[in-house]
Amino acid sequence: MFLTIMPEIKEHLYKQKVTFGSLTSLSESVSKDAGATSLQHSMVSALRQMCCPRDKTDEQKRLEQEMDPKQIEQMKQLSNPQGNQPSEKEEDGAVLKGLAAQLAQDDATLVVAELVAHAPEGAKGVLLSSAQVLLAFANTDSVRGKMVQQGGFKAALALVLSDNKPTQLAAAWALARIAISINPALYPRRTGSGPEGMVKPMLQLVDEADNELQQFEACLGLTNLATVPELRERIVTAGGWRTLQMALTCENPMVQRAALECLSNLVAAEGVVERFTDADSTDLKIFIGFCGSEDEKCQIAAAGGLATLAEVPEVSAALIRCKGGIDAFVELAIVAEDPAILHRAAVALKHLVLNAMDLIVGKEGATPPDHAMPTLGALTVLAKSGVAPVKQAALTAIVELQKRRPDIALPHPDLVAQVVDNLRAEAARRAAEAEAEELAAAQEETLRGEQGDFSGITEEDEDDADVPEGTVEDLGEVV
Repeated sequence: MFLTIMPEIKEHLYKQKVTFGSLTSLSESVSKDAGATSLQHSMVSALRQMCCPRDKTDEQKRLEQEMDPKQIEQMKQLSNPQGNQPSEKEEDGAVLKGLAAQLAQDDATLVVAELVAHAPEGAKGVLLSSAQVLLAFANTDSVRGKMVQQGGFKAALALVLSDNKPTQLAAAWALARIAISINPALYPRRTGSGPEGMVKPMLQLVDEADNELQQFEACLGLTNLATVPELRERIVTAGGWRTLQMALTCENPMVQRAALECLSNLVAAEGVVERFTDADSTDLKIFIGFCGSEDEKCQIAAAGGLATLAEVPEVSAALIRCKGGIDAFVELAIVAEDPAILHRAAVALKHLVLNAMDLIVGKEGATPPDHAMPTLGALTVLAKSGVAPVKQAALTAIVELQKRRPDIALPHPDLVAQVVDNLRAEAARRAAEAEAEELAAAQEETLRGEQGDFSGITEEDEDDADVPEGTVEDLGEVV
């Protein structure tokens, strides 16, 4: 336990690629000597010190928020001009993460699971350290399956029930990381320790997170859980729709995207459709707005959710009546290049034509609405797509239109070409403006940095810059 305090020892273990052998015997020792609190404390402390960063004082945290490492070191030297106090060696995050992965690979999860199961009442230190160790293990996606197999999942579920807030937070975050990678069907289905127990802690993590990385990973985990019907219903019943909707207000685009993808997976849950049947629905406007996002993955999620909902006639009618509803899909159909976006646009337009044909092209004998020609032009463009599902959806809509409304003719190719050119020119203009704004913001940020303005730069901001293991791409395609 003492040796694991020293950064040099940890660095040596990591660089030499030391393995710890199977730690099964240690887990057996815990179960046999359940009353030996000193043994429990020593083991969990050694594990924690090998894979978790040292606790920092509030003063250290404040300094790191206000200054960069070089400035902090300069301040220390100024406060100690004699130089007789050596600088404390900084711990390397890569070393801690590597040791955590090796420990988990060597069955250390069994040890932590037994520590949690046999911890005496009131052993807050042991439980907190256990939760932090599980969180460190779960930072490596390749060991998350083994953690579930060896009881780490069950231990984390027990730890989120702790009355100690830091323990709850660390355990919930560990569950979120596990949920990102594991197929929900593979969790143990025991009473009180199934995947449904993850929902409330992860929603609470989204709502009360200390930083955006916690929100991001919790949203990713919930997105994966929402692929299972009963867990989808559980999320909605637990107030998940509102929690995730509030996460969309986060300024971090990665958090926004993860929350939107989860909401898109939830649209099939009972009671959600009613949120979209009114043309003035806030939810409907939010999804339509994200269809025009600069982030293609946000476009996929929003368009996918609306394409699914448009199968309901009442939602189709609301979508057509909502300002910008039809325009969003027409623009995606003509401007987008990603096959996934084109497919969702084609399916949505197909449902709109089949479910609300009179609203799309007008009643027989009446003057067609303004959106009729652009909509039919978009379908004409999609019908020529080289992507088979896109072409099939568009042709289905066109054939049904000609069958039920022979009085409606498809627009002339020249008119379609003009609409396409106009929309693409407008999209290019907006992209150029957005690029110019980003460049100006980057230049301003650089200028502030040169002037020594470090306000608002936090340790969490650096963490958020890198996508952790187990991102949206690992979860498969959203609806």
